[in-house]
Amino acid sequence: GSYWVPLPLIFEAMLPVDPDTGNSRGYVLLSFDNDDGALPHISMLFRSSGREEGEAVRRGYKLFLKERRKKRNEISSKDVVEYWTKGGEDYNFVWKIISPQLCPLNETEQKPIDDVLTLLRGLVSNNSDFMWTSLRHCGGCETPSQIRDVCHKSAAREIRISSAEAAFVVYLASLPRDERRGVVESS
Repeated sequence: GSYWVPLPLIFEAMLPVDPDTGNSRGYVLLSFDNDDGALPHISMLFRSSGREEGEAVRRGYKLFLKERRKKRNEISSKDVVEYWTKGGEDYNFVWKIISPQLCPLNETEQKPIDDVLTLLRGLVSNNSDFMWTSLRHCGGCETPSQIRDVCHKSAAREIRISSAEAAFVVYLASLPRDERRGVVESS
């Protein structure tokens, strides 16, 4: 949940170096377009990469989506795969804009994430555009379907998720709400 904490306390909490990543905790600036007055959505699986390069890639993707919608008035899974793999040349390109969230420290908070990952892996396995086979494997993946995919080289505490799974989430986020619901329900 959300908590209000004095700024000096937050600053002090960001200073120690995390032993898994070798970096201090830092901070993330969250923002959203609030055109319809809705609350922002917070991802259970990902956090923004926060790098300048990521912002340029994000802007490029928004332009790509705008141009595709102008031409065909729809976004296909093939379009998204082509963009996020650079036409099959870089299956890790999606990691320019996002990184896996850190795993919760208790089982109660981990259960919903496991449920979402199970659903996501089922959706990805039902969409052949996201089945990237014969690619290098980073080690540490637990199932054969993950091994077929390129994985995010994660710190020990990050959620284990493949680049195909990450790209599928970006694909869903690229669709209008009704289309997104249709993709999820049809699988």
